[in-house]
Amino acid sequence: MKKSTLKTDTPSHCKELPKESPRQRGGILSCLNVTRQTELTERERGRRRKKGIIRLRNKIKNKKACIQHLAEDEILHKLCNLNIKSVKKLPKKPKVITKQKMTFLCILSFDEMSIRKHLSYNESQDEIQGFQDHGNHGRNHQIAIKALVFMLAGIRKKSKQPIALYFSHTMNSDRMTVVLKEILTECFNSNMNVVATVCDLSTVNMKVLKTMGATTRDPYFSHNNNEIVAVCIAKWSYKESFYNLDKSNPNFVFAPALTESHIKPNVKQQMRVKLAAKIFSHSVTAGILAKISSNELPPEAHATATFTKKFDDLFDAVNADSPDLRRGKIYSTNITTRSPHISLFNKMRKFISNMKYLGSRSTPPSQHGWIHTLNAIERLWKNLQAKQIKSLSTRRTEGPII
Repeated sequence: MKKSTLKTDTPSHCKELPKESPRQRGGILSCLNVTRQTELTERERGRRRKKGIIRLRNKIKNKKACIQHLAEDEILHKLCNLNIKSVKKLPKKPKVITKQKMTFLCILSFDEMSIRKHLSYNESQDEIQGFQDHGNHGRNHQIAIKALVFMLAGIRKKSKQPIALYFSHTMNSDRMTVVLKEILTECFNSNMNVVATVCDLSTVNMKVLKTMGATTRDPYFSHNNNEIVAVCIAKWSYKESFYNLDKSNPNFVFAPALTESHIKPNVKQQMRVKLAAKIFSHSVTAGILAKISSNELPPEAHATATFTKKFDDLFDAVNADSPDLRRGKIYSTNITTRSPHISLFNKMRKFISNMKYLGSRSTPPSQHGWIHTLNAIERLWKNLQAKQIKSLSTRRTEGPII
């Protein structure tokens, strides 16, 4: 009986190969340029898996292609344990887009910055730039020395986007009020839900907010039936004594960040909030109390430490940008329904309203500004709660405008 033989079609260049040695593991696959999976590196295996996923993703782009692919591949069909008939009967879920998802909750910030006088020719617009330009309200031949910038900042997302720029020599409150209304209208038409405005305490800005209807007691106004909140952004000798005692200690320093710029700032440094924040800090408070306990400072300095502690908590509360507790400071977290921020705001409103300024005939704008800011943040938080927002990062309302 003849033995049955199996005929195979092999390439011509593989017929004259010598007999493989026992140590050879590739066999006939070596002449076909095929590499075993065990001989691949980890990076090469990852590349092959990625290419396979991409090919499968390109093949299955919709439900029809998915059903066809499952019908052709029985192994994949068994692994997935899917019934093609049941897949065909699956209803298409309509995409529900709520009004809240369509709009972008944001804050509108505006501020003026000083610029140098400069004229340049714009070929595309065929005009000379550098003069006062108020957009729809015309231009004039006065050279611009200021730039009014409008910027949107997200409430739930960390995003900032400048949206408008006006070159001006002078801009009165009436013109700025009209410009602000135009910007707000364009924002709402573009599905930008502006819930608050942020500006400094300049005379023009305060007149604009007063014209719009915002006051210190009710820090909000209405525009096109939308409520918009308007946010405006101790005895010193004891601090000087503490600084001199602290820097003279060669072994331990309570406030190493304090410098001469914090104690005796020049004209430009007086405008920097960073220097004031370091003065009203937890380390300065602890240092003053330590000097009192060692009799290096008199007991009367305890009032200065208390004043510093209150404003340190207030700075933390209005500059919070973290959902977690930082350095054990409870006011450095975002505002929630369980956070103590609102209780602190109520206490600080009474504390600030009862403050007396020696040597000043009039009340400084910062006193009304703080009360206005606390009322505005509290009002903004109530409005966001009505929109199902569970937390508020107060730094979004107090951050730098430009």
